[in-house]
Amino acid sequence: MEGAPGAIGVVRTGGLGSLVTVAYEVIGGTATPSGVGGDYQLANGTLTLAVGTSTLTLSVPPTSDSTYEHEETVIIRLFNPSAGVVGAPDTTTLTI
Repeated sequence: MEGAPGAIGVVRTGGLGSLVTVAYEVIGGTATPSGVGGDYQLANGTLTLAVGTSTLTLSVPPTSDSTYEHEETVIIRLFNPSAGVVGAPDTTTLTI
């Protein structure tokens, strides 16, 4: 049985006058990616912060199954912003 979704907050600092995108990818952890026997549902992708938006949440929903499992981790990296730079650290570890 899987737990609650994990989530990371992405915060943009500086000007809010333009749309900004930033790519994200799963780069490791102890959880198994989606698919048969997978622990979570998240594909690599891009987050978009609209004009005037300073924060955004990326949710990592667990895959529902009937098998009890201990907490596991997912490591996510942010990279390739359309403007500015990704601050340090550029990775985070979620527990699901």
